[in-house]
Amino acid sequence: MRLAPVMGAVVALVALGAVASAAPAHGRARQALEQAARGDAWLVAGNCDEAVKSYERAIELDPRAGLVKVHLAHCLARTGAQASAHALLIEVSKSPPPVGPAALVELGDQAMAAGDLATAVAVYGELVDHAPGDVEAKVALLDALKALSDKGDANARARAVLLADQLKIDPRADQATQKHVEELAGYLRYGDAGHDVLEGKDRLAAGDARGAIVSLERAVKAHPELEEAEYLLGLAYATPSIGRKDDARRALRKAPHIKEANYALGVEAYEGDDLDEAGKRFAQAIALDDRYQAAHYQLGLVDRERGDVKGAEREWQRAIHIDPKSELGRWAATKLSMTTGNVNALAEGQVIDPSSEIGIGIKISEQVQERFGRMNDPALEERLNKILHRLAKVSDRPERELRYQVVLVDVPMINALTLPGGTVLVFRGLVDMMNKTMGGSDDAWAAVLGHECAHAALRHGMGMIQVASSLALDRPFAGGAGDLAAFFNTISRAHEFEADQFGALYAYRAGFNPSAALVLHKKMLETMGEIPRGMTHPTQAERIARVRDYLLDLRAKVHGFDLAVKSLGSGDYDAAIGRFEVFLGVFPDSTAARSNLGVALHRKALTALVPSTRFRRSTDIDPNSRARKIELHAGAPQVAGLKKEAEIDQRLLRQAIDEYRATLEVDPSYAKAQINLGAALDDLKDRRGARAALERAVRMAPKEKEGWNDLGAVAAETGDTARALGALDKAVALDGNYPEAWFNLAMTYEQASRNKDAAAAWTKYLGLDGKSGWSSIAREHIARMKK
Repeated sequence: MRLAPVMGAVVALVALGAVASAAPAHGRARQALEQAARGDAWLVAGNCDEAVKSYERAIELDPRAGLVKVHLAHCLARTGAQASAHALLIEVSKSPPPVGPAALVELGDQAMAAGDLATAVAVYGELVDHAPGDVEAKVALLDALKALSDKGDANARARAVLLADQLKIDPRADQATQKHVEELAGYLRYGDAGHDVLEGKDRLAAGDARGAIVSLERAVKAHPELEEAEYLLGLAYATPSIGRKDDARRALRKAPHIKEANYALGVEAYEGDDLDEAGKRFAQAIALDDRYQAAHYQLGLVDRERGDVKGAEREWQRAIHIDPKSELGRWAATKLSMTTGNVNALAEGQVIDPSSEIGIGIKISEQVQERFGRMNDPALEERLNKILHRLAKVSDRPERELRYQVVLVDVPMINALTLPGGTVLVFRGLVDMMNKTMGGSDDAWAAVLGHECAHAALRHGMGMIQVASSLALDRPFAGGAGDLAAFFNTISRAHEFEADQFGALYAYRAGFNPSAALVLHKKMLETMGEIPRGMTHPTQAERIARVRDYLLDLRAKVHGFDLAVKSLGSGDYDAAIGRFEVFLGVFPDSTAARSNLGVALHRKALTALVPSTRFRRSTDIDPNSRARKIELHAGAPQVAGLKKEAEIDQRLLRQAIDEYRATLEVDPSYAKAQINLGAALDDLKDRRGARAALERAVRMAPKEKEGWNDLGAVAAETGDTARALGALDKAVALDGNYPEAWFNLAMTYEQASRNKDAAAAWTKYLGLDGKSGWSSIAREHIARMKK
């Protein structure tokens, strides 16, 4: 920390350069500057003999050059002329800054180098007296005191410890200085153990927990009273790579006077659900430092969980008071707001999960009801709740997550308000308007409540919380008319458009007429008039236009189901897949669409195959949402010139299986998807899985011929001829003109060496299907049997 020779030379160059810029560049002054600069260059190069010559010439030319004399003294000492150097430094040490302090620094450094520690302490002490804010001078004095204390000087040791404690909290000391001071303080107090503590701290910071433990265990063995070492040792034991939690707790408990140790124990206890121990530890940390913000914040969390809401609020208020702009201060403000329901500030990153949404919504609802009162119409409230529950069931956040409910409030506004958590406040003014202009129909109310349900499902209530935090009032939210107006006036245009369109979608999914939304907005325009442009709310005309466009788009997507079925029937599987996926975006729980999407993927996976499969399966699809059936062959027609059988696209096949399973998750009794799943597993060569799926299918729907047919094919493929014949007999009993079952019966009879029955079955099959690629296979079998 002492001024190095090179740094002294640089200082001289800067100082002389400044003089050069101010003085006339001629005569003796110019020559003096040139000689001084030449001396500095020799000094930096390490040639003090030449530097001395240049400095002496410079002083001859300008005897007032005090810094040049300091540098000359430095070089004289290095060349062995210590006495001359000392005399020269004493001469200039009484000069005003910067010459005098520079001379004292050099005197102290030379005394340290000569081992004259007492003189060094005296000189550095004088320097500190002249410049109490000079951190570098204080560090130089600390170094000298530490060296003198190493010689057994107890007074020097006491002075060094006191000075080190001052420097450790000096805001002017940089990180390197702080580290140097901590190291010296450790040495002064604990000798080698102090070094071990610093080494352990450094290793822990570098992620070397094992190395830290070695150093810290050595330190506490030598000095069991060294609480800092115990605290650091506890942290090292607790690192995931070590995982010695019991040892960590024991070590931390041996540091009762270190606030961080108590805090760490509190966090560990809190995470372990020991709230009493956590509260005690956080309180101890606060007792050691009442401005320990993190401990106040954590104690607030503990108090809240223990049910002491007032205590929690008190601790969070203290944390905010300590530093409201810090991250913890903002988080404490967030917790305080969420607890009180007065949402005045939220910290970035604060998670508002469903439980928090519900809690905040309840608080706001209570405040509004307390201010205005509820409408006394339980029958209407019950009816509206039934409509809301139907909408919520098909929304993007079903009732498993939120608590949707309608509350009728005696507010004369023609409006409704969705609170965080799903509570919908319907105001008396809106009820009156709905009865007067819309007839109070279920479709009309579905338009209103669909809009509000969309606000909840799309988390627009988070925006409401931000609104509450931006009311710019010196009072909390209290549910008054002004607060409600502030909410409405700050809801974004984008949110309103989203709620309009998703609300119509939810109404459609729930079985209501979505066009009622269009009528509703027209009636509101007639009743309330237009909203001025430029406000945060969109105008009624804009909303009407957007809803109309959306309803037309929605109608086109729904019609896409019929187009998808046609594409599937014509073999345009890519078009079918795309249209079914779009339809599922409208009706995600449509079992018909999801099963058909699986069929399309399934059929595309088999597209390249020639009809050489030994047994035929049926793939059932629904041509519309009323489940009218279209049956497709399991294989594609013979492809002319194709010599090698192509492989099934297993990626698509697995996607089809996923869709079938997703369909069954929506409706476990949907037998068509179960049959299709069995066929797809069979195509994937999962015979065991296919048979299990099909056995379940025939139990679910014993009158579905396709299930019996596919079960018979899988049983025959696995060599279970008896089960195959029984299943196939069941299929033809259900439908005597079912070609796939007759094809498979003929194959199975041949497998059982019942050629006469096989020939009859082949003949029956050809009478039903004599033109497809499969018929050529049937004729080949008949020809072989006649040989």
